Amino acid sequence: MLIDFLSVENFGPFYGPHRLDLAPSEDGKKSIVLIGADNGAGKTTLLSALKLCLYGKRATDLWEGGQQGYRQFISEKFNNEAFDRGERQMILEIGLRVWEHKIEHRLNVRRSFHLTDNRLFLTDNQETLEVLRDGKLWERPFPDSPDEDDANQYDDLLRLLIPPHLAQFYFFDGERVRELFKRASSENISQAIRDLLGLSLFERLADDLREYRRTTIPRLYGRHQDKQAALLQAKGERDRILGGIQKLDFDIHEVEEDLTDLDEKIAAKESEFRRLGGMQQSEIDQLKEQEKQCKLEYDHLAAEIKTAIGSQMSQSFLLPLRSTWEERMTKETARRQWLTRREAIEPYIKRLIDRLVGQDALPPEPPLTTGQAAFFSKRIEQEVKALFHPPPSDASEEFWFDLRQEEIDLIRKQFDEALRFSSGRVRELVEGKERVNAQRRRLQEKLQSLGDTVVTQSIAKELNQFRENKGAREQRHSELENELAHQNDKLAEIERQITNLERECGKSAKGHTKSDIANRVEQAVKEYLAQAKVRKADEIERNLNELFLAMANCRDEIRELKLNRQTYEIEIIDKEGRRRPIETGLSAGQAQVLAMAFVGALAKASGRILPRIIDTPLGRLDVNHRRDVTRHFFIENASTQTILLSTPTEINNCTYDNQSLRLLDDLRPSTARVATLVKVESGKSVIEQHYFGNKL
Repeated sequence: MLIDFLSVENFGPFYGPHRLDLAPSEDGKKSIVLIGADNGAGKTTLLSALKLCLYGKRATDLWEGGQQGYRQFISEKFNNEAFDRGERQMILEIGLRVWEHKIEHRLNVRRSFHLTDNRLFLTDNQETLEVLRDGKLWERPFPDSPDEDDANQYDDLLRLLIPPHLAQFYFFDGERVRELFKRASSENISQAIRDLLGLSLFERLADDLREYRRTTIPRLYGRHQDKQAALLQAKGERDRILGGIQKLDFDIHEVEEDLTDLDEKIAAKESEFRRLGGMQQSEIDQLKEQEKQCKLEYDHLAAEIKTAIGSQMSQSFLLPLRSTWEERMTKETARRQWLTRREAIEPYIKRLIDRLVGQDALPPEPPLTTGQAAFFSKRIEQEVKALFHPPPSDASEEFWFDLRQEEIDLIRKQFDEALRFSSGRVRELVEGKERVNAQRRRLQEKLQSLGDTVVTQSIAKELNQFRENKGAREQRHSELENELAHQNDKLAEIERQITNLERECGKSAKGHTKSDIANRVEQAVKEYLAQAKVRKADEIERNLNELFLAMANCRDEIRELKLNRQTYEIEIIDKEGRRRPIETGLSAGQAQVLAMAFVGALAKASGRILPRIIDTPLGRLDVNHRRDVTRHFFIENASTQTILLSTPTEINNCTYDNQSLRLLDDLRPSTARVATLVKVESGKSVIEQHYFGNKL
């Protein structure tokens, strides 16, 4: 397979239609396509466009979060200028050359996405996939397939051309390719390599033969009719259980997606709640409880003061103080009335300031600085308060008693009835009451400043609703998990029954003969597979050593590389014959070179004709590594098509680390096409037919 062109429209920074020709030269002598771009101009976007066009929602390495992440990725990739101008369609198209029975065919893969006016990508109906074969719409790539959905058949076809799990060996980021080694021992990498080498076909053949001996032969040649009927019934029950398990897996996955979505919504609402000054309900309840306790203590002290005044005030002592006390009460009453009027206007002052210079105010022209906003806020508050008359001259500066009018009247009555007076006790009670009242006011002010507004209360209600929904979904998830475990237990039991019944049903002579033949063929396939694995691993190891030792600047440190025949893990053997781990035995640049050598060795061993696309191929390599990788990986061991997405500091003619590098000149004889992604403004790029001004 070769790529002739990539076309993007309204994707990422590319507003409108853009076409990039990627075909190598017709004679095959020039296989390199060199594409340059500064950081942020769209190199990685082109690689993402290619993967997205080929695999759609199966290109899961481009986003996180499953189906929801895919839809968000599409929405975010839609060009902002195109959307602002009313366009709602984003198109990706790739031209491919493929060979079927040595006959060349040209495929055009066109995938389009349609967004809503709210910039949302919500359903599969908003995505369209079409494939043209030799200029004509390919309506049924697999006419014998029971799947009647053309889009699904197209997806199946594209996965056959280059399966998504093999793309990591052909479409990769040069700076991140060494991350392959972090997963090298995992089964998915091992399986991908076996698929790439064609070994998986023989593994499936061996599995099919084993299944043939295990199920088909007993079904066709079992001599016990009653056991055969029981076997069929057990298999029917197994199919029913498997269907139920599949349904449970789907339901669990949906619930997990709902929980993930609820977690994201809860986190977003909590962040908004905090930003607006809100507090958790538990914190608000705690402050209210403290304020309630202060009020109870305040009422208790007020009652004790009344008791002390009623039972301990001496008439002979209190009467001289009566006029002073009444004067004080008059001043406190005047002060309280003035405070009431002043507090009534405070919210209006704050609201006026918010409307004029607050965060939600209409921005003036030119905009106010932070200092100007603070100045105007303070000045507005001063001017408005200046319009409000000052406290009466006869008002007290502070409260001593803070009594209601009925309490004042009662005290006046008790003045007349008091028999004796303890000034120390009353003073302690008054001071305690003032202290508690001050604490209560502080708590009330704090509660008023919590942002406990209509907006935050609305958010709090939404948070509570989300948490309730999450609790319900978690309970549903637990129920589904329990049911899944129960069904798996039933499946294990029915599998044991099927195994016993198959053993009894496969005892006929003819069935035994066929089972023996199938077993011998299976063993022959396994034997060949074992030999092929070793032979292919030997080939990979040989190619790996040749490429790595030619490109890496560590020939005086490393003697050879060893490849595990089962897991395909790599071990380093140094000059003294000691084994060294990759994680600590190589520098970052050497690890990148090793990963690229590993990819090149796999490509050689597989013999597949597939394009190689590398984003940032030389970004973290020193001068010697750059020279050797260019020579041995891009030129001497080039793929039939190599597409390099480079920054200007990677591939050029320059002096690097005091050494002259002529990488552009080195690549010139092998380069079929060049292009440069030029960033013309923020979020907008165009494609020009040169490489940073160089015409190759």
